[in-house]
Amino acid sequence: MNNLFEKLKKSIFAKQISYLLIFISFAYIFYLLSINWKKLIYTLPLDKMLASIFLGSIFYGLNTILLAYTWYRLLKVLGEKVDYKTSHYIFGYSQIAKYIPGNVMHYLGRFVLSRNSGMSEKNILTSIFLETLLLAFSALSITFVTVFFFEWNTIFNIIFRKLIIIFFIILFITAIIFLLIFIFKKYRSITKLGYFFKTIYQKYVFRELFYSYLKYFSFFVLNGIFLCFLSKIMWMINLKSNILIFIGAYAASWIIGFVTPGSPGGIGVREALLILILQMYISESQAVTLALVFRIITTLGDILFFFSSSYLNVKYLKIKS
Repeated sequence: MNNLFEKLKKSIFAKQISYLLIFISFAYIFYLLSINWKKLIYTLPLDKMLASIFLGSIFYGLNTILLAYTWYRLLKVLGEKVDYKTSHYIFGYSQIAKYIPGNVMHYLGRFVLSRNSGMSEKNILTSIFLETLLLAFSALSITFVTVFFFEWNTIFNIIFRKLIIIFFIILFITAIIFLLIFIFKKYRSITKLGYFFKTIYQKYVFRELFYSYLKYFSFFVLNGIFLCFLSKIMWMINLKSNILIFIGAYAASWIIGFVTPGSPGGIGVREALLILILQMYISESQAVTLALVFRIITTLGDILFFFSSSYLNVKYLKIKS
């Protein structure tokens, strides 16, 4: 009983910390908006912004197909006999739920829809676990490489960089530990563990996992490039030499938003970190505008992907009798 009470207290404390982080992020964004609103009004190229939002939403929606296809491949390698249309429908239909507070409802929705379509609960959970792990690995690896290209001009920024590196190292180690726990819980003896590695080697699972990692890696790179391209369209800024910064900024902001409990779709947290990093290269008002416009683009892209998935005539609700 005491252990349960302690766990409950820790859970409540973690939620309070995450809500505080979300509040600080929104407060920071609103503060920047309040001191930059005149610049935003007079310098914002409205026609270019609207065109960028329209084209960007389509681009992001198409880029999300990469995530849906990768999940489909993970299901196939786990032995699920599922066609791509069904997995695409389930992924797209449930993905929109990530904007519900809690940051886990899209996974729950995907689990329910997949189970109703006749998939194995074990394979569904494993595929979601692998997807989460590989997404985190790809974002972390990009952040590790690009963080050293950031311009850290002050003592505060140098300390901030070290804190970021330490934070991502902790995340990386935690992910490895969770993976090992998952494997050893499933295969408790050395014999079973050896059989497990032999089996996945024979089934080319390692190769498929590596390909999945590359696809997730490409997802972050493409979105980072588009973020850089967006600044070029809106303000004609020459940022060819800083394209790695935009890729790294997007990857870092994504992982921070992803691990913040209670932040629906990482809203607020991702924008705050994007602004912090990008204002070292562009003006503060431009960084604020870019972060907010990119949030609109990604949200509309998710909505487009949701509707495109809804139009697929797939009978996924065949429950096994």
